[in-house]
Amino acid sequence: MKKLSDLLAKQKEFLPDNISKLLLISVYWHDIVSNFLSHISTPLKLSNNKLVIGVLDNIVMQELSFKRDEIINKLAHKNIIIKDVQFKLISNSAFVNPKERQKKDVPVDLSGYENIFEYIENNEIKVSFKRAFKEYIKYLKVQNINI
Repeated sequence: MKKLSDLLAKQKEFLPDNISKLLLISVYWHDIVSNFLSHISTPLKLSNNKLVIGVLDNIVMQELSFKRDEIINKLAHKNIIIKDVQFKLISNSAFVNPKERQKKDVPVDLSGYENIFEYIENNEIKVSFKRAFKEYIKYLKVQNINI
């Protein structure tokens, strides 16, 4: 089985740069902030070299703000240049086990992103990637985060 980071690297030219980098940050998140903090924080958005991190509460926000420079440096070592980090409080439901989370019926239209998926040759990977991307877009809509 190939690593997600390897698959993303191959598809990078077909994804918008900020989405590609955000997905890579998500893959490496537990290495960047620690296993514990990765379960109570999540990268939400990357725009104009500014990373928005969703946090569970103010204590997590403060802890991660102390690690702001460390986060930027660790990302730089992975060739992801971030100039600023911003934090956003998000609901606890974002961190609940997916099996326990109530599914919200949010319609998601991926027609604007079809060209991203058409170059993935392996159909099983294409379907998986589409499903994951659709869930990511749905999550952003539920959280009222514009990309």
